[in-house]
Amino acid sequence: MSDSKRNDRGGGGEPMNERLDDLLLERALYGVSAEHERELGAAVDGAPAREYELAAASVALAVSAGRLQPMPDQLRSKLQAGAKAYFAAREGAGAAAPASAPRERSAPRLELVRDPAPAPRGRAASNLGWLVAAAAAVAVIAAWWPRPEPVAPSVGELRTQLLARADASKLEAKGQEQFAPGASGDIVWSNVAQSGFIRLVGAPVNDPKVQQYQLWIFDEAQEHPVDGGVFDVSSSGEVLIPIDAKLRVTKPTLFAITIEKPGGVVVSDRQRIAIVAPVS
Repeated sequence: MSDSKRNDRGGGGEPMNERLDDLLLERALYGVSAEHERELGAAVDGAPAREYELAAASVALAVSAGRLQPMPDQLRSKLQAGAKAYFAAREGAGAAAPASAPRERSAPRLELVRDPAPAPRGRAASNLGWLVAAAAAVAVIAAWWPRPEPVAPSVGELRTQLLARADASKLEAKGQEQFAPGASGDIVWSNVAQSGFIRLVGAPVNDPKVQQYQLWIFDEAQEHPVDGGVFDVSSSGEVLIPIDAKLRVTKPTLFAITIEKPGGVVVSDRQRIAIVAPVS
């Protein structure tokens, strides 16, 4: 039998190009036997195999993405129109469209799958068509799918980050016998960042309609203590409160928490000091 005859028929009696398409598709999806692998190695240069493997990988990605939400109708219509235009352009390549036929907008060229030449025929061509369409759909979905919004760090995480700074100080806080017996905790403060956090354990729970806690920062550069913010304690367990200093703190000497009327005061009379944290 001549070389041309051998190239026209495969081992199963099929035309050679259709047999190679079937084998390549089968290898990309399921794998093939060693005998068929040798047959493929002798007949192809690797490029057609890569096309099938890339398309199969795209389909696998789409199938495995079980968390995808239902596709919007507008996006679905665009995908269907793009796929229709893509395959219409392939089938009608080289032939002029009738003058009366409406022209469809061509879909964007998909870079993942190289346009094969000659076009596959028979069962393999049909399967590859669906694979290419699926790969195109995956590419569009990847561009459409919303990226997750960044999650803001918690108060605890921010406190940990501040503690890691070389300029941060951690001061022991202690409850006063008359207003917060048994309360404890600490205050973390950074002069450079002008930021800090209060951590309290066992502080008495307050009723915001009756009274609130207010932090004061005693600073050598200020005539009056700096207002560090008003807060509530809703649980007898551990609470974390960001410090909200109303003025810049230069050299703190003492952090004190008083009990004030709802909303706090501009200047405290210091009659109800509940918790203190001196700067050593």
